[in-house]
Amino acid sequence: MFTFDAVADEASKQEEIFAMVGKSITDSCIAGYNGSIFAYGQTGSGKTHTIQGAMTPSGEFLPGMKGLIPRVLDHMYFLMDQSEKASLGSVRFECRCSFLEIYKEKIMDLLNPTMLDLSIREDIKRGIYVENLTEQPVSSTAEALEVLRVGAANRHVAATGCNEFSSRSHSVFTITIKSKALLDDVGHANVSVDGEKEAKGKIDGEDHTRGGHKGDGDEGHQADRCVVVEAVLAGTF
Repeated sequence: MFTFDAVADEASKQEEIFAMVGKSITDSCIAGYNGSIFAYGQTGSGKTHTIQGAMTPSGEFLPGMKGLIPRVLDHMYFLMDQSEKASLGSVRFECRCSFLEIYKEKIMDLLNPTMLDLSIREDIKRGIYVENLTEQPVSSTAEALEVLRVGAANRHVAATGCNEFSSRSHSVFTITIKSKALLDDVGHANVSVDGEKEAKGKIDGEDHTRGGHKGDGDEGHQADRCVVVEAVLAGTF
């Protein structure tokens, strides 16, 4: 069930929108839950302004004009830094970003514009995903914002009666957050979500994650010595 929460008028500031919408969703994603922020409206109603913010061609934000995505990133990296410090190094986070555009019912990779008409697939482990979509590893807010800037520059825009540079498409900026909690010798994981509360879990070799999986790739041989949690936060506008 969805309930009515609040109304923001034309005098509302970007930081108020983040406090109203973005902060709690970011907190949940760091805790291991998927989240989505969806901006819907007619041309010129402020979808891109709300989600992305007002950027100069060089990627700088105008004073006070950071949208939800840059504010989410700031808060996300703050929480991850606090959690890593509180865990004394036993928790590590990895992030990657993707940015796609849906234009004339076709999906384009905004980080690799040569990839046109991508396909949506479904996998028992990954769920629903876009095949061959670029996922760029990022380790800071600045790196993630550079991904946003590059992708935004590749969007389709055109002049309308409401907006000189109106986006002519829908786009989805996705942040995938993976946390790894190392286990001690008796199989306990000490995980701090908010820098204050510590949760201890007994791991018995099964996959005790929310939407996650055991380690793979180069850490596959240590899969039973860590807990891996993966969450996705998507902004659609």
